[in-house]
Amino acid sequence: MKKILLVVLMFITFTTFSQESKQIMESYTIAKYYDSDANSTDWNEVDEIRIFFNYSGDENIIKIYMAGGVRIFENISSPKRGETSNGKKYKLYDLSNTIDGTKIKLCYYDSKELGVMIIFENNTALQLSNPE
Repeated sequence: MKKILLVVLMFITFTTFSQESKQIMESYTIAKYYDSDANSTDWNEVDEIRIFFNYSGDENIIKIYMAGGVRIFENISSPKRGETSNGKKYKLYDLSNTIDGTKIKLCYYDSKELGVMIIFENNTALQLSNPE
């Protein structure tokens, strides 16, 4: 009986630790730009931008496909959960480009309407979403 319990416990432990995070892909086709004073443009159509979270099952990798090429970012800290003053929930990632070390913050909203916001080192930002 002890051997059976030990085998079951080992199996549960193995499957729990071997599970990978599911890769998530989000696609965006409109964007607005914010300057460092938080003034924004209107929404404009853009070429499709695809963002892969948990790329290939790795929770630390976010891959962004856009017209100018592919950018691969790595989490440099644990994602933080938050809520806007309007009650919209989000997850904030601190990311570093794996090629040149450029740092960005990526705010991934639970609301599809808000999409994501990419905040650059100079405090400008790009918000991506989809038309309704």
